[in-house]
Amino acid sequence: MVDANILAPAVLGNRVRELIEAYAGDVSFFVPKVAYSEAEGHLALVIKRGGDPEKPVALLRTDSQKET
Repeated sequence: MVDANILAPAVLGNRVRELIEAYAGDVSFFVPKVAYSEAEGHLALVIKRGGDPEKPVALLRTDSQKET
């Protein structure tokens, strides 16, 4: 299960995203809808300190649309 603490770094950085991409063909990742909204909140707080929060939040929303 993937929670907000995994989603936020996956959007902001490279390492977590690379790990998810590397194993996506071999394992299934379950991401509850609530994790997307929690990650949006985390991203807004982190990026508020410097940067545009819309880009990572938009990416997160795009990913959440794929799950529905």
